[in-house]
Amino acid sequence: MTATCKLEGKQRELAVEQLAILVGLRGLELELVKEARKYIPFVIDLMENRIYRNRHERGLADGRAEGERKVLRAQLKKLFGRLPVWPQKRLDEATAEQIEGWSLKLLDAGKLEEVLGKR
Repeated sequence: MTATCKLEGKQRELAVEQLAILVGLRGLELELVKEARKYIPFVIDLMENRIYRNRHERGLADGRAEGERKVLRAQLKKLFGRLPVWPQKRLDEATAEQIEGWSLKLLDAGKLEEVLGKR
């Protein structure tokens, strides 16, 4: 049985994108591409999907913040030795902006509290 699609333009593109996402979640990307090539050559740009793009950008930002957090933690350990619980908790809960600010304070700090503030 052959199914026909009556969607046009953007509606059709959205339906294909949604299908591609679902197929990807099932691990069937290769089968989709093989089947689709029989009918139409197409390329799906996931960055055009607002939900995917937002999640992707948030994931990138979270990854950058985690990397910065890891570097700052290593620098703090190098300068001040083993870190007590309170600075580790503060680092874990910090925003990217806080981490960046602390990284700059670290350059002039003589004590851990001068970087991260008071307990």
